[in-house]
Amino acid sequence: MALIVHASGVTADVLAVLVEQPHLLLAKIVNNIGPSPTLARSVATVVALTDFSTWLKTRPESASALMAALKAEGVPPALLAKATGQAEGLVAEAARQAALKKDVADASALANWQEIAVVRQWADLATTLGVQPTSLAALLVFPPTWDEWQALANSFEAGLSPSQVKRAQAASEEPLSKALAGVLAARINLGVEALNQYLLLDSLNSAQVTTTRIAEAMAALQLFIHRTLSEPEDPYALDRSVLDGPFFRDWTRWNARYATWSAGQMLMYYPENYIDPTVRLGQTKAMDDMLQVLGQAQINGDTVGDAYPGYLSAFEEVANLETISGYYNDREPQTNDESLGKTWFIGRSRGEPREYWWRTVDESKRDKETGALPANAWRGWTKINLAPQVVGRLIRPVIYRERLYLMWVERQERILTRKETDGQPKDKEYVWSYKLAWLCYDGTWSAPLDYPIADAYVNKLERLEGWDENKGKEGETSPAVDYENYSLFLVSLPGLNALVA
Repeated sequence: MALIVHASGVTADVLAVLVEQPHLLLAKIVNNIGPSPTLARSVATVVALTDFSTWLKTRPESASALMAALKAEGVPPALLAKATGQAEGLVAEAARQAALKKDVADASALANWQEIAVVRQWADLATTLGVQPTSLAALLVFPPTWDEWQALANSFEAGLSPSQVKRAQAASEEPLSKALAGVLAARINLGVEALNQYLLLDSLNSAQVTTTRIAEAMAALQLFIHRTLSEPEDPYALDRSVLDGPFFRDWTRWNARYATWSAGQMLMYYPENYIDPTVRLGQTKAMDDMLQVLGQAQINGDTVGDAYPGYLSAFEEVANLETISGYYNDREPQTNDESLGKTWFIGRSRGEPREYWWRTVDESKRDKETGALPANAWRGWTKINLAPQVVGRLIRPVIYRERLYLMWVERQERILTRKETDGQPKDKEYVWSYKLAWLCYDGTWSAPLDYPIADAYVNKLERLEGWDENKGKEGETSPAVDYENYSLFLVSLPGLNALVA
């Protein structure tokens, strides 16, 4: 007996009470043989005595009150909650659920250590799982319907942290997916591959493949489009006129995969979210030059002060350009008034010597109701490094063989005779010619090809509005023709493999 007392650590006062009233420890280990009941000499008695003694030692401030209540009418849930530091409502509900399970005789007064231990288990388990004891009780009765199971699962998830919820869902949803696929296979003989084709997703993906509902819907839509383009379910119901739109033209390159499509959309609509400016779409050459200057040294007031004025100067240069000609190129005629091609513009500087630039606008991005063009439809101005000596506005772009061509008219003065007195020109004539150049793949321009204009057409050019009949006579003025009022006609004829000016 001394060894048991020493091993359990029970105090003399507690041992005296339990010897006098053994039913306060554990009802089933009371030995009723003899004139008075005693504690049975068993392992269960030693274990219960040790647990009770250890628990009381962890609550020294409440030990006397607990023992007094045990000797009286039992420990109320309020006193047990105060001793354990738990909510009174939680302990009271735990006692009520234990009473419903016949583990406690009276939920308002716990008669022995066995009932106290059971109520503590209910309360501790509910606290650990972050639920109420009623949820634990519902879990023990196996809800018969799926809605009740779902409501019970939601109550348990409410007590978890976000990371714990993800782990719990990963552990339950993957087996659930396999079970549902098995039900479909058994009922309608639908295999995994056929199920994937029908649902437009991969049902074998594990929980490690993270996605969102929107991303999964986009991926399913892309799979449907890819399948329609390759092997349509109903070829006769497919409207092939839609396939010439920019979205389907870029399907193989960008839009067939959600990752590249979404990255392009993010760059287009939220470029400010990307720290690296080099991956942003639609940057002008002036912006690229400024970023290059900023990237060559540590960013401070001096480097920004040197780079930003250069950007403003480049911006001022293109802001003052004058648009003088244009050309619209469409892939094929549209019957629904929908433009899918691009418009090409030629601009020039306002001062002398003239400098020429080109840019494009994507007509497919034009709003069908208002006709307005978004900012991302325009491409920045690009300088034409050819130094063309254009007569007036006689310059025109054209798309020929999927490449940008540029034609303009030049007039060069040729001196025929000079005066004997001072050597000044006496007789002169003008040589007219077409100049044709094209944009190379590396962004440079080819050397211009020269096409002289026949004399018959030269005479017409010289006799335009402002022609002076005294031209060529000594001492008379040159013709004063304002070629700013005229434009150059230029068109490509793919069928004839020719350009017509």
